[in-house]
Amino acid sequence: MAEQANISSIEAIDRFRASLVVYHDKAAPALHEVGEEVNRLRLWLQGEGRMHWQNELRRRRVRLEAAEQQYFGARLSVMKDNISAENAAVNRARREVQEAEEKLKIVAKWTQQLETAVAPLMKPLGKLESVLERRLPLAVAHLSRLMETLSDYSGTGPALTRPTSGDTPQPPSENPLP
Repeated sequence: MAEQANISSIEAIDRFRASLVVYHDKAAPALHEVGEEVNRLRLWLQGEGRMHWQNELRRRRVRLEAAEQQYFGARLSVMKDNISAENAAVNRARREVQEAEEKLKIVAKWTQQLETAVAPLMKPLGKLESVLERRLPLAVAHLSRLMETLSDYSGTGPALTRPTSGDTPQPPSENPLP
């Protein structure tokens, strides 16, 4: 003997389906932005940041050499008794070279630390992104079909609230529209 199903609220399924669509619309861009931000930081550390401090180190070494030449020239000159300004310029240039070397080391250290710190965190985010882009659209489509089936079964007609085309994730199509 076939029993009749007790269908109390197709609207609850519709609200859940709509909530999944809203969740997708908020979570997918946020996950994408996190990945992009990590990539921007990685590219800056490996490229622009490293190159900046390498170039700055070269420029500062050239200034140090020039300051040292002026200092040695002043020491050899019999006409100049006070060479403290040249000596101060050499000391300042040495500190600037040392600072650039330290900054370059820091960028290299941050590059290594970024990979170590971010890799374990990005793996679960990649899995979540996969769920959002592949499985969630299938779930939304399944819930839509379920609502139609239940509506037909209960004789109430379709109760499907259709979100606008920009609001719903598109599941992989089994039957493309003509």
